[in-house]
Amino acid sequence: MKRSTGVAVIVAAAVLGGGGGTYVAATMTDQHLGPVISAGSTPSGDTEQPAGDGSTDAASGHRSPVNSDEGAQAPAPLFYFADDRIHDGDRTVRPELTKSWPVSSLQRLGDGWLVVQLDSDGGEQEDYVGTVVYPDGSSWDLDRIGAGWDVTSDGQVLFSADGDGGNWTRADPKTRQLTDLDLEPDTADGLPVMDDGEPKPWVQATGSGFLTAWEASDGTHLVQTDATSGASTEVAGPGVQRPNTSPDGSYAVGDTVGDDTENDGQCLSGGALAPSPSSTAPASTDGWWHNCDFRRLSTVSPYSPNGRRLLTVDAQSDGYGPGEFDILDARTGAPYYMVDAPEWTYDAAWADDQTLTVLAHPDGNSEKRTLIYRVDLAGNADKVDKVKGKVTLGTP
Repeated sequence: MKRSTGVAVIVAAAVLGGGGGTYVAATMTDQHLGPVISAGSTPSGDTEQPAGDGSTDAASGHRSPVNSDEGAQAPAPLFYFADDRIHDGDRTVRPELTKSWPVSSLQRLGDGWLVVQLDSDGGEQEDYVGTVVYPDGSSWDLDRIGAGWDVTSDGQVLFSADGDGGNWTRADPKTRQLTDLDLEPDTADGLPVMDDGEPKPWVQATGSGFLTAWEASDGTHLVQTDATSGASTEVAGPGVQRPNTSPDGSYAVGDTVGDDTENDGQCLSGGALAPSPSSTAPASTDGWWHNCDFRRLSTVSPYSPNGRRLLTVDAQSDGYGPGEFDILDARTGAPYYMVDAPEWTYDAAWADDQTLTVLAHPDGNSEKRTLIYRVDLAGNADKVDKVKGKVTLGTP
């Protein structure tokens, strides 16, 4: 799967401080996570591995970094939306958008792109409009797509057609055809939450089908549906909100409400949707990790392209923008890296598996100018561009 995306208005998570891009080789502890993990010192070779790989120092409990097969990568092209244009490496395209609303999300889709705009009318309910943009600048209007959507590895878009949930659709940009997803309650094999609950406008791709959210009296439940058989299984609930799936659809992460009063009860929960990436049998969330020390920067998918890491920030908010980025193991929720953010940072996204693209407002005003940085997992920050006005980051 490509990056799972359910992008809304970018919310600036915050801790005071920042500036620099100095690598912090810190050992980080978390009462929810058990053993701590030490970050490796050579991210270009990506020395760390997900939990379960590598050796452990019995004296300290710290896991030692081991070699990885990722290796160095060529720099990913800059990818963003600004001045009414899509900028993707050496390609610049001015799309035909039917709405004048702000662009809140941009991601690659086949040879073109998916542009999502947020209704800025200030109504009680947020409306999102999706547009498929082709390399020649022509477009295909998907209209309302709900608050959570996803792009599959075969270049199709999953979304809630009515924007309210209960009517999910697959869009094929090559043929410009819309197909309803087969998700009737009678295929749920007696799942009470699908018979009695209210569907939410959220859908994500999994390894075997798709993931939907259902609101019941005790909270939100996540249901995984096999695209071939139509069989559905509850995999999380109650209480997991705004889930994102990993690029291969094997893992998911979402917001939960915990007992952490310092962070207003906002926590992250994540884990496997299936016992292994090749399996289609859903797993329960009994083994999911739970972490109240970090949160997602926005509703952009926090997964790296290879699905191994999560981009998060400190759960405490105070000031303008995050002062650091916290990179977690996607399988366990344990921290790997803590990397200082450039000063006045307000948004970030994965450029590739080892690098972040970071946006900063040196004037504290998004309408004046935006600085674009590349920050690697060693904390090396390079200013690579300066753009007039507001910028929306693209996600791989």
